[in-house]
Amino acid sequence: MLSDKLTNHENLDLLNTSDLKKGIINQFIWPLIAFLVLITTLEGLILMGFFMKSYMERRRDNALEIACYTSEIFEDYSAMEWLVPYWHDHYNEMRYVYDSEGVGKLESEFESRSGFGNIRKVTAEQIESYPPDIQLLYAEAVYARCSRKLDKIKQRFGLIYSYSLTMDVQDDKEYLFFYVTGVKSDEKRISQGGQVYELGVKEPYTRGDYTVFEEVWATGIAPQKFDSMSDSLIDMEGMVHMYAPVHDNNGNMVMVSAATLSLRDIITDIILMVIAVFAVMIVLMFLVLMWVRYYLKKVVVMPVHKEQYIIETYGEDRNPDKAIEGLASIRTNNELESLAEDFSRMITGLEQYKSELLTMTAENERTKTELSNAAQIQEATLPAAFPNRPEFELYAMMDPAKEVGGDFYDFFFLDGEHLMLLIGDVSGKGMPGALFMMSAKALLKTRALQGGAFSEILSDVNEQLCDINKYSLFVTVWMAVINIKTGNGIAANAGHTDPLLKRAGGKYEFLRYRHDPIVGVLPGSRYSAHTFLLYPGDSIFVYTDGVPEAVNEKNELFGEERILSVLNGNQDMNMKTLLSSVREGIDEFAAGLEAYDDITMIGFRFFGNDKER
Repeated sequence: MLSDKLTNHENLDLLNTSDLKKGIINQFIWPLIAFLVLITTLEGLILMGFFMKSYMERRRDNALEIACYTSEIFEDYSAMEWLVPYWHDHYNEMRYVYDSEGVGKLESEFESRSGFGNIRKVTAEQIESYPPDIQLLYAEAVYARCSRKLDKIKQRFGLIYSYSLTMDVQDDKEYLFFYVTGVKSDEKRISQGGQVYELGVKEPYTRGDYTVFEEVWATGIAPQKFDSMSDSLIDMEGMVHMYAPVHDNNGNMVMVSAATLSLRDIITDIILMVIAVFAVMIVLMFLVLMWVRYYLKKVVVMPVHKEQYIIETYGEDRNPDKAIEGLASIRTNNELESLAEDFSRMITGLEQYKSELLTMTAENERTKTELSNAAQIQEATLPAAFPNRPEFELYAMMDPAKEVGGDFYDFFFLDGEHLMLLIGDVSGKGMPGALFMMSAKALLKTRALQGGAFSEILSDVNEQLCDINKYSLFVTVWMAVINIKTGNGIAANAGHTDPLLKRAGGKYEFLRYRHDPIVGVLPGSRYSAHTFLLYPGDSIFVYTDGVPEAVNEKNELFGEERILSVLNGNQDMNMKTLLSSVREGIDEFAAGLEAYDDITMIGFRFFGNDKER
């Protein structure tokens, strides 16, 4: 290296260089160390104060958010003003069912006996019109379902308690009357031989024990404070109680939901954050000191000797590369640096241009290769083999507008008779959209295979995508499950385009109904589903917005009318030919104009047990 040669050069008088360098570094480093220690200490104290304030706010906000979420579970039932008094007066007559299979049986029994298709939509007036046995069954089913949901909340958020209650007065004494509660997997309620409260448990209450609860009970308004079971901010065994009112459809409070959190997790997070911050600050301080030492050695002590040696050497060997390398290493921010820059500017500029050109060329080639690989990987995630079954005919296609796309489709069997159809459209394009698309598709399929209602599947996937959504993307989803034997189906639409249905012997028509929110943007979004029935010969066509929004050179949209025209003009074709006809119609309409959005379609024709096609 040039610096090594400089140190050993016999013509350079470096007799006093070491003493000079040592004195300058020591004079500069020790004051800098003292200054950095002072700044670090002050910053640490400020951060401690900030974390303690954040701790108090986080303890309140987390508990309130969970309590309000619990309250929304109850308010989702339209007959809450009837349910709470009924639970209160008939808890001794009710069956307590807490396992998922038993809960499902209760709901199915109520729906079959009452004729209601959605237990959450039953109103107080409707349930009052039914005989007592149906009323009891309804109360048992809702209680069981709410208990299961509180179980999940308690397990998910690590709560100590999750419950709902009211305040009763009996014989001039006040009591806390408990309704729905939650348990963890290792806990049991009283009726199961455990210690966790359940419906009907009463506890004597003394005014002043839980002042925030009393305030909520009196006003019906969610508080901005909590009941704390600890007087210390660093009590690792402390607890906080937060409450939220539960209202009926008329806005009247019928009971209070509550969540109890442990302070241990919050305090542990704060301690780890403080330790991490101090560790980073110490590392940074060390790096700064090392850099300063190197800078002083390079700039203050050696620049004059180094420049003299470079000039003399260049005069002897006329090596421009070696001279440019040596001159470029001189950074004194004074006249010596300006002289070196003037001498080497022309050569260094040319070398820099050549280097940048080579770098850009290599980068472009690498990007093209990565996009090509990404497109192949994305294509491999889409099902390419279409089932050959006597009960139905299925075909799908996806054409990305760019190298990689944001659309997707999927189909798979949940069991021997139930086929899941899935199509989605991610808002973004390019690599971010493609990665978000693959995540959404994988999450939807994984969650669907786990079972559960569409509302639960979409809600769970929505929460997961919201957690990883760093680019504010979203995805529209249409999904359906069809019994390939009976034709019974369930569908959900999260902001997606309207599907088309063709009855046997009829024409394709759009199915218009209210869409649910898009997926991946708004945490806590709710989703619903609707049922339908297919008869032998019926067909379904679903697509992404790249089909109707394809444009031609006149900036006209392909539109829904052209979709209907192509479909009904080829309605007797098999699904592969039908989808290809739509694709050809778009290409003819666009007349060579490059598509700006992905085009994805699924065609499904139902035969059921009818073997003839």
